[in-house]
Amino acid sequence: METHSKLVLNVANGRPDQSTANVFIEGLRMATSGRFQITTDGFQPYRHAISNTLEDRADYAMLVKVSALRRKASRATAPLKWRARR
Repeated sequence: METHSKLVLNVANGRPDQSTANVFIEGLRMATSGRFQITTDGFQPYRHAISNTLEDRADYAMLVKVSALRRKASRATAPLKWRARR
């Protein structure tokens, strides 16, 4: 989504995989001109697609949100550390 106009520049329908990410980013390249910033979520296929397709024109950032529930769950499933008592 373009920052100022809120215009959606491209969409791609398909499985959430590398192939669909490639199609989406290639379409984004054709819909834009000049240098711009792109920020994605933590979906790994974007990293490869952007580095191959937009590396010369885009500054890339990945925004990964970590929820409180995820942090609590990871603590609950982490192995316990035992201390020897004397």
